[in-house]
Amino acid sequence: MDLDPSDFDNPISVPDAACARAPVGLFFPTGDEFPGTLFDERQEEIRDRYCKVCPSVDECRALFDHHYQGRKDPGGVWFGSTEKERRQAKNDSD
Repeated sequence: MDLDPSDFDNPISVPDAACARAPVGLFFPTGDEFPGTLFDERQEEIRDRYCKVCPSVDECRALFDHHYQGRKDPGGVWFGSTEKERRQAKNDSD
């Protein structure tokens, strides 16, 4: 799959992804929809429901790495990982 840089600002930009037709707010809530640990638990539920069965996890990871490598994590659920899991992995690698 060719990656189109114009898609990078759209978090749901992999057309065949399991999440492609799901509401973006499930993966990237704004405001106080899911405060604190409730949001961590919600991310795990979302990951389990969508990402574990997704045929496009590798493409999602490629988009994330291309757009956010070396930058602030945008939060939300990406390529089968939660924000908390990515933060822990980053801390483990430092």
